[in-house]
Amino acid sequence: KLFGRVHEITNMESGQSANGQWQRRTLVIESLDNPSQFTAIDALNDRIKQLDNLQVGYAVAVNFSASSRKRDNKWFTNLNLWDVERI
Repeated sequence: KLFGRVHEITNMESGQSANGQWQRRTLVIESLDNPSQFTAIDALNDRIKQLDNLQVGYAVAVNFSASSRKRDNKWFTNLNLWDVERI
């Protein structure tokens, strides 16, 4: 679980992959302990609606999953939103 303040919520992105159509918005959280530290967490498809009632500056608690994959001999990590609540 990550605690922080909403720094930014990006506009909707969408596309097509081998698994079908997808949509994404990114929630950027600023750490409460270290204001210069930011974490970007993707809200995908049906989880996007959880961002509708959030605004920049709100204090939040975020549950998310982390996964990594290797592509072209480089590692990439994704943080995907499970749920978010105002605190």
